[in-house]
Amino acid sequence: MPTISSAVIPFPKSWDEFEEITRDSLKLKWNSPNLQRNGRQGQSQQGVDIYGEDDLGRLVGVQCKLTDYEIDLNTILSEITKANSFAPSLEAYYIATTSPQDAKIQRELRVLSKDRLQKGEFPIGIIFWNDIVQELLNDEKVFHKHYPQMSLTNNVELIKENRLISLYDAAYLGIYIDETLGWLFGSFPTQEGPKEFKRLVINLDSIFQVIFKGEKQVELRNKLKELFDYVLPYVLGEEERPNGWSLAKELAEHIQSHIQSLEYSLIGKELTAFKLGQYLGAWNNREANSLEKLSKETELVILRLISSLTYEEQPPRQIIDLFDEYRASESISVIHIPHRIYNKARVIMMFNDQN
Repeated sequence: MPTISSAVIPFPKSWDEFEEITRDSLKLKWNSPNLQRNGRQGQSQQGVDIYGEDDLGRLVGVQCKLTDYEIDLNTILSEITKANSFAPSLEAYYIATTSPQDAKIQRELRVLSKDRLQKGEFPIGIIFWNDIVQELLNDEKVFHKHYPQMSLTNNVELIKENRLISLYDAAYLGIYIDETLGWLFGSFPTQEGPKEFKRLVINLDSIFQVIFKGEKQVELRNKLKELFDYVLPYVLGEEERPNGWSLAKELAEHIQSHIQSLEYSLIGKELTAFKLGQYLGAWNNREANSLEKLSKETELVILRLISSLTYEEQPPRQIIDLFDEYRASESISVIHIPHRIYNKARVIMMFNDQN
Protein backbone atom coordinates (compact mmCIF):
# COMPACT_ATOMS: atom_id res chain seq x y z
CA MET A 1 0.00 0.00 0.00
CA PRO A 2 1.65 3.27 -1.06
CA THR A 3 2.01 5.92 1.57
CA ILE A 4 -0.29 8.84 0.83
CA SER A 5 1.63 11.55 2.70
CA SER A 6 4.76 11.11 0.63
CA ALA A 7 2.78 12.29 -2.39
CA VAL A 8 1.83 15.47 -0.57
CA ILE A 9 5.12 16.59 0.99
CA PRO A 10 7.64 17.61 -1.70
CA PHE A 11 11.22 16.52 -1.20
CA PRO A 12 13.88 19.26 -1.15
CA LYS A 13 15.85 20.35 -4.19
CA SER A 14 19.27 20.63 -2.51
CA TRP A 15 21.42 17.87 -0.98
CA ASP A 16 22.09 20.09 2.05
CA GLU A 17 18.38 20.40 2.88
CA PHE A 18 17.85 16.70 2.32
CA GLU A 19 20.61 15.77 4.76
CA GLU A 20 19.18 18.13 7.38
CA ILE A 21 15.67 16.74 6.98
CA THR A 22 16.93 13.15 7.08
CA ARG A 23 18.98 13.75 10.22
CA ASP A 24 16.03 15.37 12.03
CA SER A 25 13.66 12.61 10.91
CA LEU A 26 15.98 9.88 12.16
CA LYS A 27 16.50 11.70 15.46
CA LEU A 28 12.75 11.36 15.96
CA LYS A 29 12.58 7.80 14.67
CA TRP A 30 15.41 6.53 16.87
CA ASN A 31 15.04 9.01 19.76
CA SER A 32 18.70 9.74 19.19
CA PRO A 33 19.82 13.33 19.93
CA ASN A 34 23.46 12.56 19.08
CA LEU A 35 22.96 12.02 15.35
CA GLN A 36 25.08 14.50 13.41
CA ARG A 37 26.17 15.27 9.89
CA ASN A 38 29.60 14.11 8.84
CA GLY A 39 31.93 16.82 7.55
CA ARG A 40 30.97 19.15 4.73
CA GLN A 41 30.78 19.20 0.95
CA GLY A 42 34.18 18.59 -0.66
CA GLN A 43 35.57 16.58 2.25
CA SER A 44 36.09 12.81 2.18
CA GLN A 45 33.17 11.29 4.10
CA GLN A 46 33.74 7.52 3.61
CA GLY A 47 30.21 7.09 2.29
CA VAL A 48 28.64 8.53 5.46
CA ASP A 49 26.63 11.78 5.55
CA ILE A 50 25.08 11.24 9.00
CA TYR A 51 26.32 9.17 11.93
CA GLY A 52 25.42 8.46 15.55
CA GLU A 53 23.45 5.92 17.56
CA ASP A 54 20.16 4.32 16.52
CA ASP A 55 17.40 3.15 18.86
CA LEU A 56 19.38 -0.05 19.57
CA GLY A 57 22.46 1.87 20.64
CA ARG A 58 24.41 0.82 17.54
CA LEU A 59 26.80 3.19 15.76
CA VAL A 60 25.09 3.76 12.42
CA GLY A 61 26.05 5.58 9.26
CA VAL A 62 23.59 7.04 6.76
CA GLN A 63 24.28 7.96 3.16
CA CYS A 64 21.78 10.44 1.64
CA LYS A 65 20.84 10.13 -2.02
CA LEU A 66 18.69 12.95 -3.45
CA THR A 67 17.39 11.71 -6.79
CA ASP A 68 14.29 11.55 -8.99
CA TYR A 69 15.29 8.14 -10.28
CA GLU A 70 15.28 4.61 -8.92
CA ILE A 71 18.41 3.82 -6.95
CA ASP A 72 20.28 0.72 -8.12
CA LEU A 73 22.27 -1.91 -6.27
CA ASN A 74 25.59 -0.92 -7.85
CA THR A 75 25.27 2.62 -6.48
CA ILE A 76 24.62 1.22 -3.00
CA LEU A 77 27.51 -1.26 -3.24
CA SER A 78 29.84 1.61 -4.12
CA GLU A 79 28.78 3.51 -0.99
CA ILE A 80 29.15 0.41 1.18
CA THR A 81 32.75 0.00 -0.01
CA LYS A 82 33.48 3.55 1.16
CA ALA A 83 31.65 3.03 4.47
CA ASN A 84 33.74 -0.04 5.25
CA SER A 85 36.63 2.34 6.01
CA PHE A 86 34.67 4.65 8.30
CA ALA A 87 36.23 5.04 11.76
CA PRO A 88 35.17 3.89 14.25
CA SER A 89 33.66 0.86 12.55
CA LEU A 90 29.94 1.04 11.86
CA GLU A 91 27.46 -1.46 13.30
CA ALA A 92 24.72 -0.69 10.76
CA TYR A 93 24.43 1.31 7.54
CA TYR A 94 21.46 2.93 5.80
CA ILE A 95 20.80 4.55 2.46
CA ALA A 96 18.27 7.40 2.78
CA THR A 97 16.81 8.32 -0.59
CA THR A 98 14.12 10.27 -2.41
CA SER A 99 14.10 7.45 -4.94
CA PRO A 100 10.63 5.88 -5.31
CA GLN A 101 9.99 2.93 -3.01
CA ASP A 102 11.16 -0.23 -4.73
CA ALA A 103 10.43 -3.77 -3.55
CA LYS A 104 13.20 -5.17 -5.75
CA ILE A 105 15.98 -3.15 -4.12
CA GLN A 106 14.53 -3.89 -0.68
CA ARG A 107 14.70 -7.61 -1.40
CA GLU A 108 18.26 -7.34 -2.72
CA LEU A 109 19.37 -5.49 0.42
CA ARG A 110 17.74 -8.06 2.70
CA VAL A 111 19.74 -10.81 0.99
CA LEU A 112 22.92 -8.72 1.09
CA SER A 113 22.46 -7.88 4.78
CA LYS A 114 21.98 -11.52 5.70
CA ASP A 115 25.17 -12.44 3.87
CA ARG A 116 27.13 -9.60 5.49
CA LEU A 117 25.94 -10.50 8.99
CA GLN A 118 27.10 -14.07 8.49
CA LYS A 119 30.54 -12.64 7.68
CA GLY A 120 30.54 -10.38 10.74
CA GLU A 121 30.00 -7.22 8.65
CA PHE A 122 27.46 -4.47 9.28
CA PRO A 123 23.92 -4.89 7.86
CA ILE A 124 22.37 -2.59 5.25
CA GLY A 125 18.98 -0.88 5.26
CA ILE A 126 17.20 1.59 3.02
CA ILE A 127 15.00 4.52 4.08
CA PHE A 128 12.67 5.98 1.46
CA TRP A 129 11.18 9.47 1.36
CA ASN A 130 7.82 8.33 2.70
CA ASP A 131 9.58 6.85 5.76
CA ILE A 132 11.37 10.15 6.36
CA VAL A 133 8.16 12.15 5.99
CA GLN A 134 6.17 10.01 8.42
CA GLU A 135 8.57 10.81 11.26
CA LEU A 136 8.41 14.55 10.50
CA LEU A 137 4.62 14.43 10.67
CA ASN A 138 4.87 13.21 14.27
CA ASP A 139 6.48 16.43 15.51
CA GLU A 140 4.97 19.75 14.44
CA LYS A 141 7.96 21.81 15.62
CA VAL A 142 10.46 19.79 13.61
CA PHE A 143 8.14 19.68 10.61
CA HIS A 144 7.70 23.48 10.72
CA LYS A 145 11.49 23.94 10.80
CA HIS A 146 11.75 22.42 7.33
CA TYR A 147 8.36 23.40 5.92
CA PRO A 148 7.50 26.76 7.53
CA GLN A 149 4.98 27.49 4.77
CA MET A 150 2.95 24.43 5.79
CA SER A 151 0.91 23.66 8.89
CA LEU A 152 0.03 20.31 10.40
CA THR A 153 -2.85 21.84 12.36
CA ASN A 154 -4.32 23.41 9.22
CA ASN A 155 -3.49 20.67 6.79
CA VAL A 156 -4.87 22.49 3.76
CA GLU A 157 -1.36 23.97 3.44
CA LEU A 158 0.04 20.48 2.87
CA ILE A 159 -1.75 20.38 -0.44
CA LYS A 160 -0.17 22.82 -2.88
CA GLU A 161 -2.67 25.64 -3.18
CA ASN A 162 -3.12 24.95 -6.83
CA ARG A 163 -6.49 23.87 -8.10
CA LEU A 164 -4.95 21.80 -10.89
CA ILE A 165 -2.89 19.65 -8.48
CA SER A 166 -5.82 19.39 -6.06
CA LEU A 167 -8.13 18.10 -8.80
CA TYR A 168 -5.48 15.55 -9.81
CA ASP A 169 -5.13 14.41 -6.19
CA ALA A 170 -8.91 14.33 -5.67
CA ALA A 171 -9.41 11.96 -8.59
CA TYR A 172 -6.53 9.69 -7.60
CA LEU A 173 -7.23 9.55 -3.87
CA GLY A 174 -10.97 10.13 -3.66
CA ILE A 175 -12.80 8.16 -6.33
CA TYR A 176 -11.77 4.77 -4.92
CA ILE A 177 -12.19 5.28 -1.17
CA ASP A 178 -14.31 2.16 -0.76
CA GLU A 179 -11.68 0.01 -2.49
CA THR A 180 -8.92 1.65 -0.44
CA LEU A 181 -10.71 0.68 2.77
CA GLY A 182 -10.69 -2.88 1.44
CA TRP A 183 -6.90 -2.78 1.02
CA LEU A 184 -6.35 -1.36 4.47
CA PHE A 185 -8.76 -3.48 6.48
CA GLY A 186 -9.54 -6.47 4.28
CA SER A 187 -8.33 -10.05 4.38
CA PHE A 188 -4.73 -9.10 5.16
CA PRO A 189 -4.85 -5.99 7.38
CA THR A 190 -1.56 -4.44 8.47
CA GLN A 191 -0.53 -2.38 11.46
CA GLU A 192 -0.10 0.55 9.09
CA GLY A 193 -3.77 0.42 8.06
CA PRO A 194 -5.16 2.86 10.68
CA LYS A 195 -2.29 5.29 10.08
CA GLU A 196 -2.82 5.17 6.33
CA PHE A 197 -6.53 5.75 6.81
CA LYS A 198 -5.89 8.80 8.99
CA ARG A 199 -3.55 10.24 6.37
CA LEU A 200 -6.06 9.62 3.60
CA VAL A 201 -8.80 11.43 5.51
CA ILE A 202 -6.52 14.36 6.39
CA ASN A 203 -5.37 14.74 2.80
CA LEU A 204 -8.89 14.54 1.37
CA ASP A 205 -10.11 17.10 3.88
CA SER A 206 -7.36 19.45 2.70
CA ILE A 207 -8.24 18.84 -0.94
CA PHE A 208 -11.93 19.53 -0.29
CA GLN A 209 -11.01 22.91 1.19
CA VAL A 210 -9.30 23.82 -2.08
CA ILE A 211 -11.75 22.59 -4.71
CA PHE A 212 -15.18 22.84 -3.06
CA LYS A 213 -16.88 25.97 -1.77
CA GLY A 214 -19.75 26.86 0.56
CA GLU A 215 -22.32 24.29 1.59
CA LYS A 216 -20.86 21.56 -0.64
CA GLN A 217 -17.50 21.84 1.12
CA VAL A 218 -19.15 21.71 4.55
CA GLU A 219 -21.24 18.69 3.56
CA LEU A 220 -18.33 16.68 2.20
CA ARG A 221 -16.02 17.49 5.09
CA ASN A 222 -18.75 16.41 7.50
CA LYS A 223 -19.30 13.17 5.59
CA LEU A 224 -15.56 12.53 5.66
CA LYS A 225 -15.47 13.10 9.42
CA GLU A 226 -18.44 10.79 9.84
CA LEU A 227 -16.61 8.11 7.84
CA PHE A 228 -13.51 8.57 10.00
CA ASP A 229 -15.49 8.41 13.26
CA TYR A 230 -17.28 5.26 12.15
CA VAL A 231 -14.34 3.32 10.70
CA LEU A 232 -11.39 3.94 13.00
CA PRO A 233 -12.86 2.82 16.37
CA TYR A 234 -14.36 -0.19 14.58
CA VAL A 235 -11.12 -1.43 12.99
CA LEU A 236 -9.18 -0.78 16.20
CA GLY A 237 -11.65 -2.95 18.10
CA GLU A 238 -12.64 -0.09 20.41
CA GLU A 239 -16.30 -0.08 19.42
CA GLU A 240 -18.69 -2.62 17.98
CA ARG A 241 -20.62 -1.97 14.79
CA PRO A 242 -23.72 -4.19 14.65
CA ASN A 243 -24.30 -3.22 11.02
CA GLY A 244 -20.71 -3.94 10.09
CA TRP A 245 -19.24 -2.19 7.07
CA SER A 246 -22.48 -1.07 5.43
CA LEU A 247 -22.53 2.54 6.70
CA ALA A 248 -18.85 3.02 5.90
CA LYS A 249 -19.48 1.81 2.36
CA GLU A 250 -22.48 4.13 2.02
CA LEU A 251 -20.47 7.14 3.23
CA ALA A 252 -17.53 6.31 0.98
CA GLU A 253 -19.78 5.98 -2.07
CA HIS A 254 -21.48 9.29 -1.27
CA ILE A 255 -18.12 11.11 -1.14
CA GLN A 256 -16.87 9.33 -4.24
CA SER A 257 -19.92 10.29 -6.27
CA HIS A 258 -19.44 13.99 -5.53
CA ILE A 259 -15.79 13.84 -6.52
CA GLN A 260 -16.65 11.92 -9.68
CA SER A 261 -19.27 14.52 -10.63
CA LEU A 262 -16.54 17.19 -10.80
CA GLU A 263 -15.56 15.78 -14.18
CA TYR A 264 -18.65 17.28 -15.84
CA SER A 265 -17.83 20.83 -14.75
CA LEU A 266 -14.19 20.87 -15.83
CA ILE A 267 -12.55 21.93 -19.09
CA GLY A 268 -9.04 22.27 -20.47
CA LYS A 269 -6.05 21.39 -18.31
CA GLU A 270 -8.22 20.93 -15.22
CA LEU A 271 -10.18 18.18 -16.95
CA THR A 272 -6.95 16.62 -18.24
CA ALA A 273 -5.43 16.55 -14.74
CA PHE A 274 -8.61 15.10 -13.27
CA LYS A 275 -8.81 12.37 -15.94
CA LEU A 276 -5.16 11.47 -15.41
CA GLY A 277 -5.74 11.08 -11.67
CA GLN A 278 -8.81 9.01 -12.43
CA TYR A 279 -6.97 6.62 -14.75
CA LEU A 280 -4.00 6.23 -12.39
CA GLY A 281 -6.29 5.67 -9.40
CA ALA A 282 -8.19 2.96 -11.25
CA TRP A 283 -4.91 1.31 -12.29
CA ASN A 284 -3.55 1.48 -8.74
CA ASN A 285 -6.70 -0.20 -7.47
CA ARG A 286 -6.47 -2.91 -10.14
CA GLU A 287 -2.87 -3.73 -9.19
CA ALA A 288 -3.69 -3.80 -5.47
CA ASN A 289 -6.37 -6.36 -6.17
CA SER A 290 -4.11 -8.46 -8.42
CA LEU A 291 -6.37 -8.33 -11.44
CA GLU A 292 -5.36 -8.38 -15.10
CA LYS A 293 -2.57 -6.25 -16.50
CA LEU A 294 -3.33 -2.71 -17.63
CA SER A 295 -4.42 -2.70 -21.25
CA LYS A 296 -2.08 -1.22 -23.84
CA GLU A 297 -4.89 1.12 -24.92
CA THR A 298 -5.21 2.55 -21.39
CA GLU A 299 -1.45 2.93 -21.16
CA LEU A 300 -1.50 5.06 -24.32
CA VAL A 301 -4.32 7.20 -22.92
CA ILE A 302 -2.31 7.82 -19.72
CA LEU A 303 0.78 8.75 -21.74
CA ARG A 304 -1.23 11.15 -23.92
CA LEU A 305 -2.71 12.84 -20.85
CA ILE A 306 0.74 13.28 -19.31
CA SER A 307 2.11 14.70 -22.57
CA SER A 308 -0.77 17.17 -22.71
CA LEU A 309 -0.03 18.41 -19.19
CA THR A 310 3.71 18.75 -19.84
CA TYR A 311 3.29 20.49 -23.22
CA GLU A 312 5.54 17.93 -24.87
CA GLU A 313 4.91 15.71 -27.87
CA GLN A 314 6.34 12.75 -25.97
CA PRO A 315 5.89 11.90 -22.26
CA PRO A 316 9.00 12.20 -20.05
CA ARG A 317 11.55 9.43 -20.40
CA GLN A 318 11.27 8.42 -16.73
CA ILE A 319 7.52 7.78 -17.18
CA ILE A 320 8.14 5.62 -20.25
CA ASP A 321 10.83 3.71 -18.33
CA LEU A 322 8.34 2.91 -15.58
CA PHE A 323 5.86 1.53 -18.12
CA ASP A 324 8.66 -0.54 -19.67
CA GLU A 325 9.49 -1.93 -16.22
CA TYR A 326 5.81 -2.74 -15.68
CA ARG A 327 5.53 -4.64 -18.97
CA ALA A 328 8.81 -6.51 -18.53
CA SER A 329 8.34 -7.75 -14.96
CA GLU A 330 6.01 -10.25 -13.35
CA SER A 331 7.34 -9.37 -9.88
CA ILE A 332 4.96 -8.24 -7.14
CA SER A 333 6.95 -4.99 -7.08
CA VAL A 334 4.98 -3.77 -10.13
CA ILE A 335 2.01 -3.04 -7.85
CA HIS A 336 3.86 0.14 -6.82
CA ILE A 337 4.33 1.41 -10.35
CA PRO A 338 0.96 3.22 -10.72
CA HIS A 339 1.71 5.16 -7.54
CA ARG A 340 5.25 5.92 -8.69
CA ILE A 341 3.89 7.28 -11.98
CA TYR A 342 1.31 9.31 -10.04
CA ASN A 343 4.09 10.83 -7.91
CA LYS A 344 6.36 11.45 -10.89
CA ALA A 345 3.61 13.13 -12.92
CA ARG A 346 2.64 15.23 -9.90
CA VAL A 347 6.18 16.56 -9.51
CA ILE A 348 6.34 17.36 -13.22
CA MET A 349 2.99 19.20 -13.06
CA MET A 350 4.12 21.25 -10.07
CA PHE A 351 7.39 22.15 -11.78
CA ASN A 352 5.66 23.21 -15.00
CA ASP A 353 3.20 25.31 -13.04
CA GLN A 354 6.05 27.23 -11.38
CA ASN A 355 7.67 28.10 -14.72
